Amino acid sequence: MLLNLPNILSADDLAQANMLLANEPWADGRESAGLQPRGVKNNQQLPHDNKTAKAIRHRVPNGRNHSTLFSGAAVALRVSIARINHCAARASE
Repeated sequence: MLLNLPNILSADDLAQANMLLANEPWADGRESAGLQPRGVKNNQQLPHDNKTAKAIRHRVPNGRNHSTLFSGAAVALRVSIARINHCAARASE
């Protein structure tokens, strides 16, 4: 089940994240995919160890943990670390 969790980051958090992301070295998202999804995956990601990605990921759990929608829907043993992604048309398209 996928849920849209609104307002996890504040407007200030989003503005700062957008500013930080503007000049980051995006990598082809297929690099993190297995063999089957690699052919259809169409996104870019920041490298997992990227300093900006780590800074943004650090803010998400705090907002997520204050979400009543998340609390009501999730009974999780663990929550995976988020990847920082954006979708864009590939140059070959």
